[in-house]
Amino acid sequence: MSDTPSLQFDRPDFSAPTQNAVVCSSCQKPVVQSYYEINGNLVCSTCRETIAQGGGGSRSSRMIRAIAAGLAVGLLGAIVWWGVRKVSNYELGIISIGIGIAVGKAVRWGSRARGGAAYQIAAIVLTYLSITANYVPDVVEQLMKNNKQETAATATATATATKPATKPAVTKASVAAPTLNIGELLLGVLGIFALAAAVPFLSGFENVIGLLIIAFGLFEAWKINKRVPLVINGPYSVAPAANG
Repeated sequence: MSDTPSLQFDRPDFSAPTQNAVVCSSCQKPVVQSYYEINGNLVCSTCRETIAQGGGGSRSSRMIRAIAAGLAVGLLGAIVWWGVRKVSNYELGIISIGIGIAVGKAVRWGSRARGGAAYQIAAIVLTYLSITANYVPDVVEQLMKNNKQETAATATATATATKPATKPAVTKASVAAPTLNIGELLLGVLGIFALAAAVPFLSGFENVIGLLIIAFGLFEAWKINKRVPLVINGPYSVAPAANG
């Protein structure tokens, strides 16, 4: 199945075509007999039918495509934001707006410009996850630091309480690392992401401006994926008018 014709319905092209040189905005092929105007874009009869019927795969396939595209772009945005924070040692919240725009466009591309509430919600969720994912390395680093401090404190307390006369032999059993099953590992990963998602709110009212900037980025992702109604006019003929 071929991809759905790619049209930017929110960016009308009002350039008038020259007679006998009409090119379809979707398939980029010359129109032979007749064409239609859809939201300011000139398309051939075949592409008109495909667009009107909402072609381009099933709803589930479009949603999977949109989520995958949004995740990929969002991950890249999270890496960029984390890198900027580490290099500059400064929180540039405006990057969240760029992430919102990039993820929103990726979701719209994945949905084949379908738009609608489901894609808007997906864009918002993916944008926020991408914004907060840049804090995941910091959360992991802090958890490891806390774990080391607790282990050292426990070992010191145990040694002080027991004070053995002779140093016991260290066996493999005493140094064996604890094993985790898949369920515990997944819970740990979810917990890390939950802590990262809460980071923007941990500063309370001191981070109001940062929260507003993040909200603007989420709004951009929402706005980009709004459903644009199709306005179809035509058909129009490209054949020259007969001389009377």
